[in-house]
Amino acid sequence: MVECELCGKTANLTPALVEDTKFLVCPSCLQHGTKLIDDVALVPQTIKKPVKHEEPWSVFVDKFNLKVKSAREKLNLTQEELAKKLNEKVSLIHNLESGHFIPPINLTIKIENLLKINILQEVEEDIKNKTIDFKSSELTIGDLIKLKKK
Repeated sequence: MVECELCGKTANLTPALVEDTKFLVCPSCLQHGTKLIDDVALVPQTIKKPVKHEEPWSVFVDKFNLKVKSAREKLNLTQEELAKKLNEKVSLIHNLESGHFIPPINLTIKIENLLKINILQEVEEDIKNKTIDFKSSELTIGDLIKLKKK
């Protein structure tokens, strides 16, 4: 015998449709749904875990704000002219170059293309070869979970 998917009782189960979802239910839980006649071979579905693909991710290079400023100056552009070409506000360019603003990815790509610079770099972390120092004050629960998955 199998357990009811709604209440957990062990009984003869009947396939039923409860709130647009198929379940195997006991006779007492059948009142919460509609009995399925043509779906006799309903088997409880197992939940598949999503496959995690490790993909490279991007981070900003060190002092990217100064790199943007020097590239702008090399092209003899003012902050106002750069803002106009990027279709952004001058204050945004000022905050970016002073290090008070981190641009979203779409703006970063526009800046890289316009100024012909790279301010993003791809990082690929190799978790399998990473060693964990258990005496480190920087140890996190995430590090322990990654260790367990190995």
